[in-house]
This record gives sequence, structure tokens and C-alpha cells, in this order.
Amino acid sequence: MTFSISIFLYIFGVFLALWFVFFVVALYHMLKFGAKSFITIAASIIFVSIAVLILMTSSFYINRIDWNVSVQMMEGFFNSEMNFK
Repeated sequence: MTFSISIFLYIFGVFLALWFVFFVVALYHMLKFGAKSFITIAASIIFVSIAVLILMTSSFYINRIDWNVSVQMMEGFFNSEMNFK
């Protein structure tokens, strides 16, 4: 059984899309329903900064991977004959 590791990249893309939806909802709720003070703005800025830092770090590591590589799993298991004695 052989598959390309680019499948994991697509799964990560779906995860990022869902994460982005939750990120926007959380940011909206912080700004809309939070107290209109310096602490709310500071918390929002810290929240966005940490999110951008995490995205930049993951992007750095993801760009270093060759996504065209194929992985072979259990090749001997599927191609071998079962010899029972």
C-alpha cells in the first residue's frame, strides 16, 4: 500500500480552515463583548500575535518538507503468500 504524504498537507489545510473560523469568532467576541478598555485591546493584540507566531513557525517547518514523497506501508504483508505449516 503506497500513498503520498501530501495527504497530511491537505488534512492540515482543513484543520487550518477550521482553526481560522474559530479564531475569527473568538476575536469577534473579544472585541464585541469585552469591556472597552486597554486590557481587552491588549489581550486581543497578544492573541493575534501568538496566532501569527504559531502560523509562521508551522509554515517554516512545512515548507522544508518534500510533499511528493510516497510512503510504503506493509508492502511485505500484502504481497507475500501465507505459508502455514
